[in-house]
Amino acid sequence: MTFTYIAILGAVAGFTTFPGLPIGRVAAPSRALREFLDATAVGILVLLLWEVLSHAAEPVEESLVEAVAGTGGWATIARRGPRAGAGWCPRRTGR
Repeated sequence: MTFTYIAILGAVAGFTTFPGLPIGRVAAPSRALREFLDATAVGILVLLLWEVLSHAAEPVEESLVEAVAGTGGWATIARRGPRAGAGWCPRRTGR
């Protein structure tokens, strides 16, 4: 990703907070509005969790396929597995 692309995504993400500011100032929002906002927030969090976990598993899966095919070593899986479990996955520049 280029810097410009990241900056545009950051601007869009930052701008989306502004429509929610007036809703936060409502003294007594209806139950339906609160439930809708809660469900939306939970949906976004689940989506983010899914994205992070799916990308964390990719290096481990690639290592497993290489090890089974005989082109890679099992030590690579032993290194990448705990890293993925801890949430630390360095960017791969390609092979």
